[in-house]
Amino acid sequence: MVRQELWALLLTHRAIRRVTTAADHAGSDWLSFLHTLQVVRNHF
Repeated sequence: MVRQELWALLLTHRAIRRVTTAADHAGSDWLSFLHTLQVVRNHF
């Protein structure tokens, strides 16, 4: 069970980093992990 939770956290972190990277390539002026996390939470 702990192993599954760890994998879920790592995959979530990676997905949020990919969103941040995509925003960077799109020319966003303000990037941060916490801001991206907040946007993702608000979206879902």
